[in-house]
Amino acid sequence: MDYDTIKSWTFPRLTHRYSRDDTILYNLAIGFGADDLDYVWEDRLTAFPTLALVLATPGTWVADPATGIDFGQAVHSEQRLDLFAPLPPEGELFGQARVTHVCDKGPSKGAIIVSENDLTDASGTLIARTTQSVFCRGDGGLSASDPSPPSRPALPDRAPDATLSLTLPENAAVLYRLTGDRNPLHVNPKVARAAGFDRPLLHGLCTLGQVARVIAGHVGGQMTQLEARFSAPVFAGDALTVDLWTQPNGVAFRARSATGAVVLNRGFAGFSL
Repeated sequence: MDYDTIKSWTFPRLTHRYSRDDTILYNLAIGFGADDLDYVWEDRLTAFPTLALVLATPGTWVADPATGIDFGQAVHSEQRLDLFAPLPPEGELFGQARVTHVCDKGPSKGAIIVSENDLTDASGTLIARTTQSVFCRGDGGLSASDPSPPSRPALPDRAPDATLSLTLPENAAVLYRLTGDRNPLHVNPKVARAAGFDRPLLHGLCTLGQVARVIAGHVGGQMTQLEARFSAPVFAGDALTVDLWTQPNGVAFRARSATGAVVLNRGFAGFSL
């Protein structure tokens, strides 16, 4: 991987037209059900904020051989979402991505690529910004490096203020892939075994969407920000525990599996109440 190649990577401006059916499909894929009429009934439909994570996105651009990245060793490590206006339940949005940081960890230690994607409407109004970090474990020892962006603070060193629970549906991965991420790692057992897992993994963004859904139901208000670090694998059917700490304008959070492994760490969900 070459620093200059990645830092100057050019992304086309993308157009994404989506329908109410697309929004309903996304809401179902992150766990909304028959009792959540505002999210599954087209007559009074609401787009959940994390829908922005799958709209007008450049997708797995790090898999392009021209990047020089060892894609087999690349993992989605962190995700942030900033909402500046409510997402319409249907319409047309435009996405413009850019690489903001290429951070070298050193030879044989990997590198981190941070990219942003701005979602705007036809008038140019900024609706949302998504920020993604990819840890390229098979790269490192680059010719240059950017300073690392600030990290989320550690979670409070005290008992959580609230604890929520959810069980991920057994069909979560096969349903979520219909929102755009068709990586066979999430559906094909043979591909999963070749990657060192005994069964297909759940998409990290599906886990994040599921957790955001239960947090929003607990807190109330309009979500304005969401951020978390992906710290351990998650599988469809897993039971998760979500710990919350009250913060100014939102909650800090983490999600743990039934084994106690922290699967989402240093999370924060901001709300306008």
